[in-house]
Amino acid sequence: MTTFDTVRDIFYSGAQAFRGSHDSISEIAFLIDEGYLSISTIIINSKKEYRILLSQPDKLEQFDEAAGGSNTHIALKVLAKNYLETSRNCKSLFEHPFCGYYPDVLSDDETIVVECGHTNNAEKMLAYFSQGNIKECIQIPYPSNEDEEVKGYSFIAKNNLKDFLNFFEEEKRNQLKNIFFNRK
Repeated sequence: MTTFDTVRDIFYSGAQAFRGSHDSISEIAFLIDEGYLSISTIIINSKKEYRILLSQPDKLEQFDEAAGGSNTHIALKVLAKNYLETSRNCKSLFEHPFCGYYPDVLSDDETIVVECGHTNNAEKMLAYFSQGNIKECIQIPYPSNEDEEVKGYSFIAKNNLKDFLNFFEEEKRNQLKNIFFNRK
């Protein structure tokens, strides 16, 4: 499986077909292949705990601040928040504004961003790294039927990632300016 395929499957999980931007997925795959980003698998919780949350919708309703999405999405957010508190020893917030987006879960010191389920806009991860001072972005896809655990994928910035992203954005702007000024 190529890096592109791996990244695509991480961001577009569940019953959703891939309707996202090939450009964003390609950029993330490039950053991994070139060593600007590292990726590793982490265990968020057991699938049993995920199923328990889903079987008790009233338990999910107590997380008003996690509203947004289906119960399966909210359950992933709750598990992500619990993961950050127990495994990373940090407080976190649901749906808090950050870099022009509302990440599903954000550490209160704004160094870890978590997105859950099917992510329509994988490009926001690049915005988090280039505009914020995050150290890690965790994507938690919907677990498949075969999975026994809820897995997350930790993306960690390596040396010069922010500089490269800024350079890349500047190059895109310059290309657009050239197209605009050279049209007939």
